[in-house]
Amino acid sequence: MTSKVVCVTSSAPVGATFLDWSLHWLTGHHKVYNVEQQAWISLTDSPIDNNNAHQHLKNHPTGHSEFLSALADLQQTNTKTFHSFYPAPMPPEIVALALGFTEQRMQDPQIWQYLLTTCDIDYAQIIQSCSTSNVPMIYLSPTTPNLTYHSLALNRAKYQTNVGQSIDYHDDMFIAVHQWFFANKIRSTDPIWDQREMLALNLQVDKFNPNNEMIDFSNPHLWINCEELWHDGESVVRRCLQYIDESLIETQMVHWRVVYQQWQQIQQQILKFCYELDHIVIATVKGWYYPLRPLTLLQEAIIQHRLIYQHNLNIRNWQLESFPDNTQKLHTLLEPNHHALRTTS
Repeated sequence: MTSKVVCVTSSAPVGATFLDWSLHWLTGHHKVYNVEQQAWISLTDSPIDNNNAHQHLKNHPTGHSEFLSALADLQQTNTKTFHSFYPAPMPPEIVALALGFTEQRMQDPQIWQYLLTTCDIDYAQIIQSCSTSNVPMIYLSPTTPNLTYHSLALNRAKYQTNVGQSIDYHDDMFIAVHQWFFANKIRSTDPIWDQREMLALNLQVDKFNPNNEMIDFSNPHLWINCEELWHDGESVVRRCLQYIDESLIETQMVHWRVVYQQWQQIQQQILKFCYELDHIVIATVKGWYYPLRPLTLLQEAIIQHRLIYQHNLNIRNWQLESFPDNTQKLHTLLEPNHHALRTTS
């Protein structure tokens, strides 16, 4: 007898791990089968860690080939309820390695785009295989209006994009990738103000690719906006359980709500800056007062990026170790931008 398998997936780290854990917790599971360990393991009563919900050891195959292998394993493992897995897109460096590309070739923009497209095609095959294998699929969709969130949340991905041996890992993986891709311009040994300005000039946070253009959404699936999970998770998990035809145990919801609020607080660490960003920029331009929390280098670079590309203004960066604590002080550091800019931000 083939066991029931449920697919929870997303092309970006936006909460699919938490959603996967929720399905098991709310149906009263105490054990889940882990493909990597080839064993039944205990379901944690809280998946929360300092970064996200990764205390939950979900099944997390990467790419279509691993997806097929994990699916076969789960279908052959007997269960009275259901198994689940969270297949992820294949990272471009894995494709590059298989093709024998050198790090120098990977830094060619056309080659890099080819790798990204290859990964998108491979991920679309995962979605197609769910349909042909009669696997209920819940797609947690990234949202293009929240591009800054996805840039700031890159650290949460399964594979932190190790695109070459020369990469200088940073606390923020988004910065690390830019340091690698623009190695002739951005070095971690440069003064912090030079790093910030080069990032501000080269960032493409307004060109986020949600990796879903090649997915055939005419196949059966449940589409969930990730922001709905962030803000109205209870209605989302109820809808998901109804979709996969599993009963929710209401007594399990009491503890779930506590864990969900803790998970929301982690999301807010990023979302607060996203929601404030437009106001921070306009307040800086107009000299209004708005407090600036301690900002990361990437957050400062995003603000400077918006000032440059939206208002043709720059910041007097020389020896500026960090931004001041409010927008009125930042306003006093504004000057006309003198850099030649790309035609789009």
